[in-house]
Amino acid sequence: MAKRDPGKEGDEAKRLWKISAMGSELAFGIIGMVLLGLLLDWWLGWSPWGVITCTVLGVVGTGYNFIRQALALNRGAGTTARPTGPKDDSAREAPAKDTKADDLEFPPDFDTY
Repeated sequence: MAKRDPGKEGDEAKRLWKISAMGSELAFGIIGMVLLGLLLDWWLGWSPWGVITCTVLGVVGTGYNFIRQALALNRGAGTTARPTGPKDDSAREAPAKDTKADDLEFPPDFDTY
């Protein structure tokens, strides 16, 4: 039976809590900005421009913050955004045959207009 590394499990739990906090921050940031827009509409009589403006600012601001935190979390985990391909040339596929349009044939029942 393989031994578990308690330090690694703790790091994974911290990472999951950070991801959960990021999602909550995204949701509550947008909700807070919508509520602020409603308050501005009610208080200053700007209806509907306060809600529209604050909603757009909330989505853009919290979305930017979410992406920034996600990229930082990804860099901290030591993973890359894209998986790397095979290292040796033997695992690569042969290039596709170069075909010209004149070499292509249509099936006999293909209708041309």
